[in-house]
Amino acid sequence: MSNNRLPIGIFDSGLGGLTIYKEVRALLPAEDIIYFADTKRAPFGGKSRKTLLSYASQIINFLQKKQVKMIVIGCNTISANCYPQLKQRYTTPMFEPIHFAAYQAGIQAQRGVGVLATEATVKSGVFEKKLALHTRLPIYSRPCPLFVPLIEEGLTHPDIVIPAVKLYADYMLPYIDTLVLGCTHYPFLSKSIQMVAGTDVAIINPAKALAKEVAVYLQRNNLTKNYLSKEEEVGTATFYTTGDTIKFRELCHRLISVYPIVEQAVL
Repeated sequence: MSNNRLPIGIFDSGLGGLTIYKEVRALLPAEDIIYFADTKRAPFGGKSRKTLLSYASQIINFLQKKQVKMIVIGCNTISANCYPQLKQRYTTPMFEPIHFAAYQAGIQAQRGVGVLATEATVKSGVFEKKLALHTRLPIYSRPCPLFVPLIEEGLTHPDIVIPAVKLYADYMLPYIDTLVLGCTHYPFLSKSIQMVAGTDVAIINPAKALAKEVAVYLQRNNLTKNYLSKEEEVGTATFYTTGDTIKFRELCHRLISVYPIVEQAVL
């Protein structure tokens, strides 16, 4: 099989990477995609760097056996703590969301930048380092440990989410005009976050910026899928999870309106 007909691999601790899947599918409808969710071991936000590197390596090894042409890290926690080591360890083209989200936020902010992320991402300081390349404005970061469990349980109604958003974001809102969703799960809460932040604060969705870069890379390197028939104009999607396949399928439908076939993965 030629490289351009190989699938794109996307992985995350759970459901957050679906925000990237959705954006990649919208930009590249013909591409075949393999999505891997390590829901059995999620969330990743409180794990050590050594543990995160081990988890990521196991997942990438799994995806490489599926002959993916590129790997998209759909987890900011992995990106913040392991991306340089993973780039050295693997030759498969690899993309992560933090760089592009930080660039977009840095060039458009006028007053200050807020970052909502997992504990591990905030502790890494990666957003501050990346943002400092593009802005000298104040940066306010806050870990949001409640967000991922709410999303993984499908509890995304504003009545539930807004109190948590206020808990984490209220202190920074008077000082910022740009707010980065520093975890790919968080766009599923963007409606509630925007309600709390107000219309004067721009919300940066890392999934959109990353999907654009994936499309550009594939096109520049002649790796976009050349479909052979009318039926191939819409690519296939294969989903794997280390956790409960039925629950994962139901949550996929709730979050992105897709009822995928989900296969059990053993690492």
